[in-house]
Amino acid sequence: MEWLIFAFLTALLDASKDMLGKKLSRQVDPSLLALAFFWPAIPFLLPILWLDHPVTTPLFWGAACGSALLNALATTFYVHAITHSHISLVIPMIALSPVVLLFTSPLMIGEVPSPAGSFGVVLMALGTWWLKREEAHRGWLAPWHALFNHRGARLMLGVAIIWGVSANLDKIAVQESTPLYYSLMVVLIQTLILTLPVWSKRQQMVTLLYNHAPYLLLLGAVMAAMIYANMAAISLGMVAYVIAIKRSSVLFGVVIGHLVFGEEGFRHRLTGAALMVAGMVMVVLQG
Repeated sequence: MEWLIFAFLTALLDASKDMLGKKLSRQVDPSLLALAFFWPAIPFLLPILWLDHPVTTPLFWGAACGSALLNALATTFYVHAITHSHISLVIPMIALSPVVLLFTSPLMIGEVPSPAGSFGVVLMALGTWWLKREEAHRGWLAPWHALFNHRGARLMLGVAIIWGVSANLDKIAVQESTPLYYSLMVVLIQTLILTLPVWSKRQQMVTLLYNHAPYLLLLGAVMAAMIYANMAAISLGMVAYVIAIKRSSVLFGVVIGHLVFGEEGFRHRLTGAALMVAGMVMVVLQG
């Protein structure tokens, strides 16, 4: 199961990207941080033009542009969430994206996972509750209200929904080209989209590059590798299954939030994240 290897590699790289992005968010404007996730990856992906240049179709460009637009929005939500919130609190919310895919993939690409996982859904709901269980003394539903009234959590929930749509467009684009070529094209398009709103801050972008060049190169290398691994996994496996495995990165996110940033509440957040991942896996793999 080659797709499984690529999916787990994507999860590890995704957690590393979260760590790098969180550290950079302490010094960088969120709008510039959204862009900084992508343009440093371009030098690492650009050689693909000499290695892989398939014949493309209008369907490819439609899917690529649609995915880039959605992911630009998701990236903007994402960086604002990790900038203003504990990474171990908001990152687990993206584990919900495979559930969205259970509804969108049959409609968009005809991939129909077997219906199952009601127990898995319960586990995911319990994991979400567990993330804020310190407020349980206010009533069983109080943690739900607190979580969804938390701006960072709401933004990351939006990210999960968007990714639950855009992953299907990624599958279409990969099928109409190759994982390598699409990885480059989607990064180029998304970089262009994210550059336009912050063009007036171009001097700050130059300063950012000057002050953080080695760090940005590392972020670019991780991002490029993650994007390719993700596209390779999607090309080989069912989208919902691939993204379910990818979302195991939330466990790494909780650990990193505790070890690197000293965030509190580690024990109950790790339990909540584990419950969400267990439920997610049951939803997509038991079906």
